[in-house]
Amino acid sequence: MRSMIKMRTMNDLGSLVISSVIFLIVCLILSLIIDLNFFLGVLIGFAGSVFWLLSLYRDIVLSVKDGKIKRIRLGYSLRLLIAGILLFLSSRISLTAFFGTFVGLLNTKVSILISVIFRKGR
Repeated sequence: MRSMIKMRTMNDLGSLVISSVIFLIVCLILSLIIDLNFFLGVLIGFAGSVFWLLSLYRDIVLSVKDGKIKRIRLGYSLRLLIAGILLFLSSRISLTAFFGTFVGLLNTKVSILISVIFRKGR
């Protein structure tokens, strides 16, 4: 049973990574039309988004293993702090980089939404 849950989780994580990369490619194509700073912001946001996804996965696995919710709260606070730092740093570059970083940070949320929508179709 545990191996089935772990395999399904890895499949879910793989589909999230694939949809994240597709979303990144779409954003990068749009950013080449808009502005180069937007492109830089999307890359910064995508790096933060990947960190967010891996950190969330790690926190969920460890909290299920330990049974402690305190770890999730600490990880949530850390992810918000990292997102805030990334947004602050990109706002120092330019306003379009700030918006690009915002779009890049939304990457994980959009990927989860796409994954859930396509899963309902199965």
